[in-house]
Amino acid sequence: MDVLSAASQGPIPYWTVAWPAGLGLARVLAREDLRGMRILEVGAGVGVSGLGAAVGGAEVLVTDNVPAALRVAVMNARRNALHVRAAAADWRHWPFRPDARFDRIIGSDVTYEPAAFDALLTVMQESLKPGGDIWLTDPGRIMTSAFQQRALAEGWCWSTATLPHEGRQAVFLYTFRRRNEKE
Repeated sequence: MDVLSAASQGPIPYWTVAWPAGLGLARVLAREDLRGMRILEVGAGVGVSGLGAAVGGAEVLVTDNVPAALRVAVMNARRNALHVRAAAADWRHWPFRPDARFDRIIGSDVTYEPAAFDALLTVMQESLKPGGDIWLTDPGRIMTSAFQQRALAEGWCWSTATLPHEGRQAVFLYTFRRRNEKE
């Protein structure tokens, strides 16, 4: 990451790193029986969490707004004898039909930018099947609380679980559901 950051003349390529929150989510998903589930990964970067879902047996679509990240995610899947589909997607201009719904939406370290909260909430609303859930992880970022409050105002509720540390990094799993939907 340090070499890429120093060589970058544009935005720092954060997508190149398998961050602890993504690794933690991947480990949890890999232990789940996800056969028959359609899972959407938002802000996939190198696709680590999506790979965990594929290990669990899910049909996975990884999305990111950086095409190079998606090429690496697909390459990672192939190298691990897994299959994921990939699509370039910007939350502000979500390219999928409203009826393209998923059983679960996953993402790691995606709630750090308040300017993107409304767009991410719209993606959640338009892309989740009724009764589905959303699993987001991060290392306990302060901005996640602001995202949760925004989600609450939009009709979502959430629970929080602490995952095992990734190295020295804490990882928290936030499970979102639409308010008033049965589990």
